[in-house]
Amino acid sequence: MTALAAKLAPEPLPPIAPAITYFGTWCRARARRWSRGEIDHYDAIDLLNEAAEQYGLVAEVGLDALQAVIADAFAAVPEPTHEKLPQARAAASTVEALMFSLCRRGASALAERSCRRRLAELSTAQICEVIRRLIAARSRFPAIDDELLFQLGEQLA
Repeated sequence: MTALAAKLAPEPLPPIAPAITYFGTWCRARARRWSRGEIDHYDAIDLLNEAAEQYGLVAEVGLDALQAVIADAFAAVPEPTHEKLPQARAAASTVEALMFSLCRRGASALAERSCRRRLAELSTAQICEVIRRLIAARSRFPAIDDELLFQLGEQLA
């Protein structure tokens, strides 16, 4: 290559950061929003997992590596305090939709994103009321079992 050609040749482009680097940045941003009480923990994690799946990161780096990136991001921020989180009561329709799901599908309903979202909207008093109503309805709905009541009780801790 001549000296003139070498001068006019474009500089090589810097290497593009691996997608996992961008994913880590996004995880840290979601973790900070969760720490400030702006978003629910389940929603933040679900969104990150869906994005990783959609962009092929699960296949590229593996689920264990992605879970480690998410865990590291959330471990680096303080947990939100109850004072930061809104304590407003959920709408009655939200409580009724949750009751419907829990009565019909029991503890398996808690694996559904919509059910977890509804549960996250409830105040502590509303969760206690849901547990009381489930205990009262237990004889009519076989899906209401000890596991469901235990998992709901853990929400109060």
